Amino acid sequence: MSVTSLELQIEREKNVFTQFYTPAYQPKQPKKKEVINEVQQALRDFKHKYALNFACTSLLIWRKIGYLDFPKLKKSTSHPAYQIPPTDKVFAFYRVISEFSDKYLLTACHVNVHGYHRGDLRFIEINNRTVTRGIPEGEHCLGRLFIGDIVAVTGMARMKNFEEYTIFDITKDSDCTWMATNITVLPRSSKTDATFSLLKNGTAVVKEHSEVMNVDSPKPLKIEILYTGSAFLPEKMATNYCMDFQPDRKNELIYTSSKVHQYPNALGTIFKFEEAPELTKMFEIGTDAFLYSSASEILETCVLMGYAAANSITNGRFDSRSFPMENIDRKGPIVKFQIDNPPDNPTEGKWTINSRIRISGPTGECNAIIETVILQKNRLSITSRLSREVPNREKFKEGLFIVYQREAPESQILRTGFFEKVPSRSNGRKILEVLYGADPLENPKNQAIFQYFFPGKEGKLKLNYYQCEYVSMLLNPEIPIVVGSSPFGCGKSMTIVTAALEIYKNLEAMKKKDKKKNRQLLVTQSNYASVNLVDISGKIYLEDHQEEDNKLKFVRFVSEKNWKELPLECLTDYDLPLLMEQVFLDWATVGCADEPEGLEERHKSNMVLFLTKEKKVDPAKFNSQALRFHSQTQQDDPWRSTLLEAFFLLYNPDIIMTTADSLQTLLSSRVLKPEDVYTIQIDEASQVPEYTFISLLTQFPKATYGLIGDIQQLPPYCETGLDGKLKDYGIGNTMERCVEEELFPQAMLREVYRCHPKITGLLSDLFYKGKLISGVTEAMRSQFMEKRTDFWPGSKYPVLLVNNNESGYKMGTSCGNTSEKLIVQKLLDLLCKQHNGYELEPTQIGVISFYSAQTSVLTEALRGRQVKCGTVDAFQGTERDVIVLCCTNEKISEFMQMSNRINVAMSRAKQVTIIVGNLNGLKKASYWKEIVKKAQENGCVMEARSILNTSGPPAGRRQRNRRNNNENAAQKKFNFNESVQNRTIEKTPTVPLPEPPKPAAPKNDLTDLLNEMNLLKIAISNYKLQEQLQQQQS
Repeated sequence: MSVTSLELQIEREKNVFTQFYTPAYQPKQPKKKEVINEVQQALRDFKHKYALNFACTSLLIWRKIGYLDFPKLKKSTSHPAYQIPPTDKVFAFYRVISEFSDKYLLTACHVNVHGYHRGDLRFIEINNRTVTRGIPEGEHCLGRLFIGDIVAVTGMARMKNFEEYTIFDITKDSDCTWMATNITVLPRSSKTDATFSLLKNGTAVVKEHSEVMNVDSPKPLKIEILYTGSAFLPEKMATNYCMDFQPDRKNELIYTSSKVHQYPNALGTIFKFEEAPELTKMFEIGTDAFLYSSASEILETCVLMGYAAANSITNGRFDSRSFPMENIDRKGPIVKFQIDNPPDNPTEGKWTINSRIRISGPTGECNAIIETVILQKNRLSITSRLSREVPNREKFKEGLFIVYQREAPESQILRTGFFEKVPSRSNGRKILEVLYGADPLENPKNQAIFQYFFPGKEGKLKLNYYQCEYVSMLLNPEIPIVVGSSPFGCGKSMTIVTAALEIYKNLEAMKKKDKKKNRQLLVTQSNYASVNLVDISGKIYLEDHQEEDNKLKFVRFVSEKNWKELPLECLTDYDLPLLMEQVFLDWATVGCADEPEGLEERHKSNMVLFLTKEKKVDPAKFNSQALRFHSQTQQDDPWRSTLLEAFFLLYNPDIIMTTADSLQTLLSSRVLKPEDVYTIQIDEASQVPEYTFISLLTQFPKATYGLIGDIQQLPPYCETGLDGKLKDYGIGNTMERCVEEELFPQAMLREVYRCHPKITGLLSDLFYKGKLISGVTEAMRSQFMEKRTDFWPGSKYPVLLVNNNESGYKMGTSCGNTSEKLIVQKLLDLLCKQHNGYELEPTQIGVISFYSAQTSVLTEALRGRQVKCGTVDAFQGTERDVIVLCCTNEKISEFMQMSNRINVAMSRAKQVTIIVGNLNGLKKASYWKEIVKKAQENGCVMEARSILNTSGPPAGRRQRNRRNNNENAAQKKFNFNESVQNRTIEKTPTVPLPEPPKPAAPKNDLTDLLNEMNLLKIAISNYKLQEQLQQQQS
């Protein structure tokens, strides 16, 4: 008995998804063939008409068959036969989502099977009556399937009286209407010899796999023990609907299908495993590996397990679902919208600040990046920044818009055997061996410290002794790595750039002999930090390197997609997309006398295609060579990897700057050959995960390394759920280990040029054992306090506490505070008020919160006021004249009492810090009580109500919206000269420096007096210099 056309027509009309498949449509093959396996291909090939046929057959034929007509089968010891079913049979694909002792529960892979109206087909079960292809007759498949298995159901039987109900009237806990009578299990992917270790939540981290797995075990396993076994890898469901839809109805289809709850993709399952005592012993030995004969195997086991753990935890936050956007509002580059936050699979915690998203609408797709996320009951309110390529005419008003996250491309840099590939006696090999137990590398005896200068256009700026020590050590070829401890505001960026410049000079001299090109890599932890390095590099002036062919060339590596999403303040003239366009234009229009070796035909055709496709130039302006390729090119789109190769061949940069996030893309691009990179300096190195550092060591083993950062500031970011040895070997804290265990030669920058001397002294005592020296005078950091006598207490102490007694409230897993928001808004009005001819610019103010939710609230409240807002973690590496620090909750939580986080929060201000928090709570908290005590002693505590009740007009529109480029440029110039360069301007040659007097002796009356005298001398010298700088600027 077959399904008639009339019955099919009835089912077709009832199915809510039919409208998107009428008339029938044959999907076009993609231009670039995607490599997918046979299971994914079968899921894509399943058509809407197959789903209708399956649903009709269930009513017409299978409804008449009871499950008791099928005998119970005995347990099998065999495995199913894995096969793709032929499309001439009636079938549908179902996925195993739950396992019970007597059955499996399955859900339809395609919502087309049940639409909204057939709730009975939403879930079905497999039990001991189900016949499985490949399992011997008379045997069932219970115990032979895994969560995530996909099966083709080719027959069903009714388990209860048939009733009509919708998919919204059933849950997976409801009794199933149908039992599958006949199934075929689709081919599986598996991993043999999988080495794994357990996390505390019971899931397993698997070596060389980037996602956690479940373990099929009747009893709990031990943590920090290594096991080996076999693993089942389930297929990932990219969509839950058939792919033969009408293309112009895609967003409506996604919206309609989003009403059907989609169960998350299953994790892999590990089975047939056993303890691995030898591997566990290696795991325990860890960083003492080179005390044992099997050192290389121990090192690789620990590194690869840690690497897998870090990647698995990070990837676990990715949300593959698509959501309809509601309440969309666009203003300029900012788009606000809302998405669902389902209680059974919430979006909160997965849709976070800096998540990269794609918006799909009637006119196409565009990219954006999330700036704020605020939880509002069962919805998330999201504010995102659009890519700059999105036209202003796109208002997101007409039609349906869908949003989903962009998955980061996987790039497995470290694999089994990586250590053996690192050449023996190379720098990378030496460093890896010391990190894992070999003898520490000591400073060479009689290390000379030379005087260095930064060659600015207005004169040479003198580095202090501690900066010169770092540069001198980095230039020493006998030292493979230098660890530079750099507390806040010690001129770290200037030191990095000066070191890179001196290395460049040496390399230029070497190149004259061997013609070899050597590059340098500067890695930062944020785009703001890389902008700072570029700004400083742009001020370099070398008299003997002004000819175009002889100039120092540097580039900031950032992908075009990411570049288009950066805010304007994070852009520079040396960004890769800008330089690439200019370099290609010059080649195609002007040409180059000597084309670099290695520039091939494919490079040239892709450059021409890029320029024409992006409409960068009229082809009529092409030179003869470019015209030839223009006429011959048949390719549709340029290959980005080929364009990158062409750029590096033509531009040939000396220094490459990049962020840690972009570093993996740069490494995977392979445009940098291992022998090309001479030096790598890592800024804010205390935040670099160990696997990132080890990736660099293996990629560029011949390079010299400079780690420069501060272990008293924030450590590498680590997702919750990762701890113990897996955290140590994956995320770790390489720089802290290097400093505390004295593994490598060290230098420490000690002169602080950012903060008010009283703040430097306070933080020096709290976190640095009194080792810091202020490089500025109080007069140089008291301008705001002296000019704003209407607002600031008379003591001239640079910390003010505003006591806010209102309690915070929960915002999901974070915290918010309404009163605090109002206080901050009022503070900004007061801070930007003009008084006695002095007016603080909004761009000179930063607002920091300890809580991400409150940061989102404050960011929205202050949007358009040109005030930088962020969490404490996001502010590391950033400074402002005035900082408003928000504690939000009256209870000072443990993470707010971390010395690293407090140190970062309190060291961002050049002039003053205003703390908004609960006085009683802060007085009881670690470190905070000392800060509060100092503020109270100096009369710098006020009640929040005195701020809220202060009269006076708020900042006017002129003040809030000012965008005077000349003033901004002048301010940047002043900050550059002032923040780290309060030194004498000289033109003396490089000479060895005498060692400075030892700071920070144990305190007593005599040493206090001597320290005061030294500070007075520095103050007088710096004050004179400040006058010189101001005269030059005027």
